[in-house]
Amino acid sequence: MRIEKLISIQSTGLWRVVFECLANALPIYRNNPSRPPLSRPENIECAAAIVLLVVSLESHVNRLMYFEPQQLDTDIPLSKKLTTYLPDQTHKRLLEQMDEVTVCRDAVTHALVWQEERKSDAKESIVSQTWRIASITKPRQKLRKCIDLEQQPPTSRLLAMNVVPINVDVVDVSKALVVVCRLMRELEQKYGNPKAWIGLFPSAEELVPTFIGRHTDDSLETWIAGLLRQLHSHHLQEVLDRLGVTCVTVSGDIEFSGMSRYR
Repeated sequence: MRIEKLISIQSTGLWRVVFECLANALPIYRNNPSRPPLSRPENIECAAAIVLLVVSLESHVNRLMYFEPQQLDTDIPLSKKLTTYLPDQTHKRLLEQMDEVTVCRDAVTHALVWQEERKSDAKESIVSQTWRIASITKPRQKLRKCIDLEQQPPTSRLLAMNVVPINVDVVDVSKALVVVCRLMRELEQKYGNPKAWIGLFPSAEELVPTFIGRHTDDSLETWIAGLLRQLHSHHLQEVLDRLGVTCVTVSGDIEFSGMSRYR
């Protein structure tokens, strides 16, 4: 009899479901370039994707923690784990960006309540929207640090991630994917295989036409690039500017560089 000992992690296995959510959201997003207001079906798919994406990173970090505990355990917040494993000053900006991704995630998982005021014209078209945090919602320290509560719409300072749950959209998920991918690559580069190994994208043949097309590389960066190519031009430019990614057109196709330091 053979006995095997395994550890229970999901890590990038969850990315398949993240991209399934995006595949459902993209047709709606493509038909609705202006926001707010945001289509409810797009919002629901993207809110779920944000939650799963942060879970995938924490699972990835917990595998590393199994091999190198460094006096950490699963009760420690994700931000503390990341600063422990990536303490260098060179990672400071990336970790601040991840804080903003988790604030967006927290807005969804803690169901933060906001009061919205809409102004409409004679044709019932929305002219303006403003949000104020509801009295029953207690802003945590990280939320206050990462956003300006007076800004409209309320978004994070560095990445402009939405923190009103019903405003979370495809653009938010695009930014989060780049940040999470960069963190995973940094951990993989520093701690190696098997402690922080990423591997290829989980099998998802039915999603290949939507995100990969003729590209043969099955890395996380290739899947993210397939999403970025489908963003409206003004949204794509915002993502590139905020995250320092560059793009060029090669043989009629958009290619990206700077998705991570190692790809």
